[in-house]
Amino acid sequence: MTNNPEQYFQSSGTVVLPGLEEAVSLPRRVWFRNDGAVSSLVENQVKTVMIIHGYIDLNRSRLRGVLEAPIDRLVAAAVGQMVLAEYPDLRHTNGYCLRHDIPGTGEQAYVVAKRQGLDPTMDVFVDGHESGHFLERNALHSHLQSMLLREGVNLDAGAYSGEDFADIGGLLALRRAVRRGVKGLGMPVFKHRGPIRPEQAAAFAG
Repeated sequence: MTNNPEQYFQSSGTVVLPGLEEAVSLPRRVWFRNDGAVSSLVENQVKTVMIIHGYIDLNRSRLRGVLEAPIDRLVAAAVGQMVLAEYPDLRHTNGYCLRHDIPGTGEQAYVVAKRQGLDPTMDVFVDGHESGHFLERNALHSHLQSMLLREGVNLDAGAYSGEDFADIGGLLALRRAVRRGVKGLGMPVFKHRGPIRPEQAAAFAG
């Protein structure tokens, strides 16, 4: 590897989960990075893979736009094909929380990102949704349940998993944004998946 990928992530201490705006301690051997809104989820994932595997030298800061050398562009194209084969939904999804195994270390790195240009409701929801995925994948379910209790939401987060669990994070992010005074937010409407579970929507409507 041409560089140490750890410098690209937060590898210890606490991180503030986007949308939920809640600080949590990173589990042992877990790294984290929030890339926020990006122009292309596919390209962002390609960049992350190339950094982790040493195809980009961070010390030369070659991360802007089109990569400089022809060989870099060839590698990026090959990595892009691999990324789409593994994550075909990246072309139309609104965000992701993806895990990367760091070669030769036993460490795991999580990157969250969302698509630029989302409407205000979806922009907030996606942040919380992907933070929900991070909590579930690191066995931090109790953190989300604690947030629900503090918000007065009568819902058992432990009864859900996968997208349904992550949706609770998205709904909680919307609730907290409204409490901070953000206007014009509502229930998210999806193009490529089903709606929020009715009992979850009802729990947050109160």
